[in-house]
Amino acid sequence: MFQKVEKLVEEYREIERKLGDNDYIKNQAEYTKLGRRHKELSKIVDLHGQLKRVLADLKDAEEILAHENDESLRDLAKDQLKEAKEKHIQLEEALKVELLPKDPDDLRNCIVEIRAGAGGEEAALFGGELARMY
Repeated sequence: MFQKVEKLVEEYREIERKLGDNDYIKNQAEYTKLGRRHKELSKIVDLHGQLKRVLADLKDAEEILAHENDESLRDLAKDQLKEAKEKHIQLEEALKVELLPKDPDDLRNCIVEIRAGAGGEEAALFGGELARMY
């Protein structure tokens, strides 16, 4: 999983470089395509950065626990270790969700028609609530 994320981070950096290049700015179709891909990858890159920081915090806390004799520092390190482990699990799950293949129809618009139908005024009230919900 991490190799795939690293490749996506490299692709993100390359897209950032291309977005600043005048040749790509002149070609609007390509520029729009790059902008969309940049937006898709930005969440993955952000989660990857957060995950790296949490892993560094885990390593620091484990190092403090291994080498420190002061009980107050050890207690702080235990708390930091517990929080970092929880955050690590959350970030890994979020990253897995972001790595799932996207449906191309997710970005398209749709029209939803809600009618009252049979039921009179109650059906109309329910239809109104349903429309506000969406």
